[in-house]
Amino acid sequence: ISFNSYDLKNALEWIQFILVIITLPVVALVGCILNLLIILVIFSKKNKETFFNKRDKGLHLLHRIMAVNGAFNLIECFLVSFRLIGMCLGENAIFCSVIADDPATKYIKLIVIEYIGEVAKTCSILVSFLFTLERYIVTANLDNHFWKKYKKMNLGWFIAAIVLFSFAS
Repeated sequence: ISFNSYDLKNALEWIQFILVIITLPVVALVGCILNLLIILVIFSKKNKETFFNKRDKGLHLLHRIMAVNGAFNLIECFLVSFRLIGMCLGENAIFCSVIADDPATKYIKLIVIEYIGEVAKTCSILVSFLFTLERYIVTANLDNHFWKKYKKMNLGWFIAAIVLFSFAS
């Protein structure tokens, strides 16, 4: 079997087609479903008493952080599923969206899909860090002045600060 550069290029375009056009929406859909399940399990009536009891405030906060992280991941996965709107693959364009050359499509892709998607990704990373920090605090039982101030901090304000930081960066 002999291969020339055209065959190799054609084979690579088909591999790119399979990886991008077929795999990307499937992974985005699975991510949306799993993150939606995380949010639904945490806020279901059956688990509300277990996850949100008043005695164990650390467990309460950990599950709220998990739900917020699931929401950011859900937004990111949802936006990734629309990434194919303005995409063309290869010189021969094995796949090219009908509206790929429309200026409105390019603005939507740049502002909504890319920018908001990166903001959601940054928020997800920062909330994951917050989850790790909170898990450490719950298991280590830290009692110095800084950790006491941290425990009194409102999660809503902290998440709002993360979102504002993400939009500014």
